[in-house]
Amino acid sequence: MEKPGITMEDLVSAAQTNDLDKLRQFLDLERAQNPQLEDGINKSTKAMQAACHAAARYNHPAALDLLLDGGCWIDHSKHITPTVSL
Repeated sequence: MEKPGITMEDLVSAAQTNDLDKLRQFLDLERAQNPQLEDGINKSTKAMQAACHAAARYNHPAALDLLLDGGCWIDHSKHITPTVSL
């Protein structure tokens, strides 16, 4: 029987809700589904990156730690700095 795949929404939801058990499980599945993560060149997937940003946005440091330890990073170029008119 084939293992069910996870979606980006699964990872993001676990990060947003700070569900660390599900997040660990989903990260393990994500790594299993993406063997290129083990080659040392690719450290994370787009789903992992989205979850990383969600954990940061929702201020869940434990979830963010799991994701950062798993190889994702915060891409500051994706953030828009608001401008203030005086």
